[in-house]
Amino acid sequence: MDYTSNEDEVKRLAEVKSFIERRISQLEEEIAFLRECLRLIDEQLKAKSFRRAIEVAEEIEEQEELYSRVLQRVVAKLYVSKNRIRIVPAEGIRIEVDKPPFSTFFLKRVLDGYARQDLEEVRRGRLTPDEALRYEVKSRDGLLSELIIYNYRDEERLRRIRSLIRWTFEKMMESR
Repeated sequence: MDYTSNEDEVKRLAEVKSFIERRISQLEEEIAFLRECLRLIDEQLKAKSFRRAIEVAEEIEEQEELYSRVLQRVVAKLYVSKNRIRIVPAEGIRIEVDKPPFSTFFLKRVLDGYARQDLEEVRRGRLTPDEALRYEVKSRDGLLSELIIYNYRDEERLRRIRSLIRWTFEKMMESR
């Protein structure tokens, strides 16, 4: 009997077994690492997808027409989303941005009043500066093309803004 060849074969089999065990261990570590990477990617995808869905929901605008019983016509279109109101005068409604009551009452008294209240809430730490009401007046040749109100924050303010912009537009059109 040839014991050396048998011993060499056993030794070779032991080496192969040892190599396979080391390789399996390495592959298991690599698989565990790759699974952890996938888990982290899934978390990020869920977070970003969720955030994106929330952002999209915040930007969805509901369009409504603001009707004046006094003038017997639509005076503006409102585009209302979660954090913004866009007010666009209806066709034929000419609002001069520097004339009262738009400039003195609606902008200075109403919107600036809300902005001052919000800034006080920021000072007290109840709101962040990004949550405070602000607005942007867009005009062409002195006529209002769009008024954007950011961070109106609640339904009561929205209701009052609707009512007061209607009143303001009515007064401005009556005085023509």
